[in-house]
Amino acid sequence: MTSYQAQVLHEYTAQDDNQLTVQPGEIVTILDDSETLHGWALAQKGDHDGYVPASYVRSIENNNAPAYIHGNYNEMTEDWQPSGFQSIYETVLSAEHHSSFFSKLRQSVRDVLIPCHGHRSNYIMQSRDTRRSAILTLIFGFILCAFDALSILAPILPFGSDEEEKTSTGQILVFLTNFLCRMILTFVFIAKYPRPSLNFTTFPLLNVVASLTFGVRIYESLELGDNSEYDGYRYYRSWMWSVIVNVPFQIIALVLVIMPHNGRGPIVVPILVLVGNLLNCCRCSLASWARKETGNEYHADFEQTIKQLKL
Repeated sequence: MTSYQAQVLHEYTAQDDNQLTVQPGEIVTILDDSETLHGWALAQKGDHDGYVPASYVRSIENNNAPAYIHGNYNEMTEDWQPSGFQSIYETVLSAEHHSSFFSKLRQSVRDVLIPCHGHRSNYIMQSRDTRRSAILTLIFGFILCAFDALSILAPILPFGSDEEEKTSTGQILVFLTNFLCRMILTFVFIAKYPRPSLNFTTFPLLNVVASLTFGVRIYESLELGDNSEYDGYRYYRSWMWSVIVNVPFQIIALVLVIMPHNGRGPIVVPILVLVGNLLNCCRCSLASWARKETGNEYHADFEQTIKQLKL
């Protein structure tokens, strides 16, 4: 590919010898930003070259891209002023927000279902602290997605039933309707909001596979990215609404088990699944609230920015 000049939008500190430290406003030469680098760009600054996140630089020849904005938005005096978060939105999230649905879906499938490889995750797994945290995130994500799969499949699973008993039509309808609603909800999230890869992790049943390939990237997004505050907000909100959708179907499944000649299996299973979903909903709400409370020293009007930009 042809190299080009680009302006640095955000500070990035190299994590290993293959990466390049850059500062906002610097001009670098992009040697390679092909899709094979999976979100990274090979940049040259002076006599040094290395990888930087591709979203952290902007071609100075692209007049349609938003310019780098530097300043303290929160010192403005209007009733509502865009926070520093808006500059991150304009430079990092805007392209994703306005991409077509199929473009977002294609990106999500590629990012979530293809295992991590290459330079993007090397520095995370080479460091003892980040490796341990990333692995714990992967394990917790798998447990979360496995329980979510159990919630969807529970109405038709033969827990403690006699072989002669068959799954009722009502139980099958509960399973199919819940799966369909969750799938539609995931597609709505992907179409409407930035960070489609994070939203795709709530896709029913398929998210169990995604949890095994996306755990390191989840950790990278939630803990290490410049837009980690919004990533956390989006991730936990997506999960909260997905769990809320599960709840009425678990109530119906419980009723079907209780009613004679309508369902099968012990009553304890739908009760545990229902309680688990309610607790998970509370967890997502608390996690989203906690991230907002602990992160707003950087973006004091974060929630208002979210509302104004419909994020």
